[in-house]
Amino acid sequence: MDNYEKLYSLLLNDSDGLLISLRFGQEISFDKVNQILSVLSDINDEYKKSDMISKNICGLFMDFFPAIESSFSLYSSEQIHEIIEISDKIQDAMRACLFN
Repeated sequence: MDNYEKLYSLLLNDSDGLLISLRFGQEISFDKVNQILSVLSDINDEYKKSDMISKNICGLFMDFFPAIESSFSLYSSEQIHEIIEISDKIQDAMRACLFN
């Protein structure tokens, strides 16, 4: 499985992807978050010497925050704050892939 497939699965797997879990109002899996950050680190390493990044990976990056934001109505303000903090860490790792 390549890094795109790993990231796609971690974010959008029907049974336990991070974005799917949030969409159903479930608790955040910190193990899942750490796996996502690890795959993003691998993607960063993979594209470090390239001027381009996969269109599919960019698509996941672009859709990430809107998907996070759409789940806010299912959570308390405290939980939203926690989700935003986690989202920021993931988005920072995504930006690192693009601007390394």
